[in-house]
Amino acid sequence: MPRVEHVVAQAQETGALPARHATRILSEGILGMRGWMHRWYRPDVSTAADVADAFKDLIGLGAGISHGGRAS
Repeated sequence: MPRVEHVVAQAQETGALPARHATRILSEGILGMRGWMHRWYRPDVSTAADVADAFKDLIGLGAGISHGGRAS
C-alpha cells in the first residue's frame, strides 16, 4: 500500500483530495471501493472504463487524469 499512499498524498498536496483527512484512511477507502468490485461488477451492464471514470469522479480525480493514469 505504500504506492497507493504516495499517490493519495500527492493528490492531497494538489488539492484533488482533501488534506484534512489522514492519507492512510483515504487510501484504505479507495482500495476498499476497488476491492469489492468482484461482488457487484457486471461487464454486461457497464464497461471497465465506465467504472474507472465513476471512481475517479467519486474520489476527486476526474479532472486532469487520463485513462493512462497520467495528468492530462
